[in-house]
Amino acid sequence: ASSCKGRCVGLCKEPSETFFASIGLPVSLTPNFDDGCCEMVWGRHPQGDDIAIASLACFRDCGLAQHAQKHRIVAPMQRNVSS
Repeated sequence: ASSCKGRCVGLCKEPSETFFASIGLPVSLTPNFDDGCCEMVWGRHPQGDDIAIASLACFRDCGLAQHAQKHRIVAPMQRNVSS
């Protein structure tokens, strides 16, 4: 696991769902940010509530988030730095 919620969503969840949909096999991936796993539900189209927007905040120990906060850079996925 990369320990980055943005990477999980942008590099795994969305591309995987798009790829499998393109070959006619719907799948919905729901990441668990607590333990780093991902639930895959085959035959189910992705739902808008698969990931709550509030859950996309950076992890407290994320080096990139700390750098962005220190230099007042706003990352697209960053909401509030939390655990």
